Amino acid sequence: MEKKIEELRNLGPRCAYYLEEVGINTPEELRKIGYIDAYLSLKTRFPRNINRMMLYALYGALSAKDCMKLSASEKQHLEEEMQSRIAKAQRKEI
Repeated sequence: MEKKIEELRNLGPRCAYYLEEVGINTPEELRKIGYIDAYLSLKTRFPRNINRMMLYALYGALSAKDCMKLSASEKQHLEEEMQSRIAKAQRKEI
């Protein structure tokens, strides 16, 4: 049986609640959408409650890494990847 989303590394009941609110209910759905799109959906839906730590937690959940132990270069890469995704989405809107 597959784990519940709150059983993934770095995630707990509160993260599971937020993810469920944007339609991500299982680890498989999280893997399918990916950590960047999941983060952007959460940030759009809960702008005051979601910060960069959620990006790191989602990445860690999918890569089995402790988000508190990510290096500065890993965090920078994640932020650059996210900004690239945002820029790409904005170009499609034009």
